[in-house]
Amino acid sequence: MSVDGREIATLDFPNLIGGPLNAIVEAQAKSAITTANFIKEVAFDDEGRAVHVDFKYDRRGPDGRVQENTLSVPFLTMLPIPYLKVETAEVEFNAKISSVRENSVASNFQGELGAELGGDMWAMRASIQAKAAHQKQSSSTEREQRSFDMRVLVKVGNTDMPPGTEYLLSMLENAIEERGGAIRSVNGSIEATDPGRKQITVSAVRGIESGWELRANGAALGRVEAVDLERRVLTLSEAPAATLVQGDTFEATPPTEPATTSGSTSSGF
Repeated sequence: MSVDGREIATLDFPNLIGGPLNAIVEAQAKSAITTANFIKEVAFDDEGRAVHVDFKYDRRGPDGRVQENTLSVPFLTMLPIPYLKVETAEVEFNAKISSVRENSVASNFQGELGAELGGDMWAMRASIQAKAAHQKQSSSTEREQRSFDMRVLVKVGNTDMPPGTEYLLSMLENAIEERGGAIRSVNGSIEATDPGRKQITVSAVRGIESGWELRANGAALGRVEAVDLERRVLTLSEAPAATLVQGDTFEATPPTEPATTSGSTSSGF
């Protein structure tokens, strides 16, 4: 039995075809909301200020100073922002409907016939007996089979960043800042020594302050009592060793503990 249009009309095509399409649209909307929440959570604090990450490192300058530097970077500029879009979507739906009708008829006939003849010439006696039975059975069955097959293919790719996000990232990139911090050490070479005055003349004094510790050739030379920036002369708490010669390297570092010293002080800044 062929399938007529009424059977096909019973299929819920709006939901069968529209359901996957609605799911794709909802997935696209949820992806956009997820991206917005991602930016809000990782890029800004509760007060709406951009979150920065500070990196500290030491840098040696051409004047022999080793200075601590801090690089402050907005956190959002370091992360890939997830912007996804559905590029293509294919929905394939196959429906198979088959109807089968079966009819069957069964007949059964049973009979019995008997006869008897006898008597005189002019008088006859006859007897006939007959029995008959008939049975008929019929049945009809109708079967309908339906099978459905659906295939949904979705292709997702990266999309262009919205103009607002591009502008935000541009502003945050301009907020990247490098700051100079404390001087870790000052390195240079010894040009002359004056043991009687407890002084040495060095190639670099910028950044050295009174109270700093001085080492040369791995040996401690004492604390710096005074700094003469113009003459590049350091006055020490102890007389420099007689073994120091011109060209020896030195390293001046801040004191490990705050020290109180007398004498003039000068900052290298």
